[in-house]
Amino acid sequence: MELSLAVRQKNGDKMKKLYILVFVSIILSGCGGPRLTVYAPVHFNKSEKTITIKSGTNLNRALKIEFRRAGWKVKNDSTYITTKGSYNDNIHLTTKQESITKYRIETKSRDGICTCDCGAYNIALIDNTTGEEIVTLDEGMAAASCYSTPAKKLTEWIKQHEK
Repeated sequence: MELSLAVRQKNGDKMKKLYILVFVSIILSGCGGPRLTVYAPVHFNKSEKTITIKSGTNLNRALKIEFRRAGWKVKNDSTYITTKGSYNDNIHLTTKQESITKYRIETKSRDGICTCDCGAYNIALIDNTTGEEIVTLDEGMAAASCYSTPAKKLTEWIKQHEK
């Protein structure tokens, strides 16, 4: 009977180690670092270094700091709406939304548990003229990094593609 209990306990310890190993493997599988995906070929014109980055998150704050360091003019909200109309027998209105910056950043982020300057994120760089998404940079919660890291990586990538 004692031998049977000892064998069960030994097998139970092996199963615990196996569960822990599988759990750690799943967590570490997301640690490949930030993933940069390019959707459209682009060469950034140095004279058009204007970008909209909205307020409200720690990620956006880090992006604003890095883009300003890289010499960009950063706006918080740069869209305006123009409505034109005419009246005959009917009313005809045309509304157009325009931006005063060449590019904009759209972000989604979720801060980590231990600190508010790190977490999972998704950053999209969009050309305001064409509406085309140029590049995304993302990283899941398992590999969450401090927000200054993706901000630097994105501005470095842009600098490599300036003309």
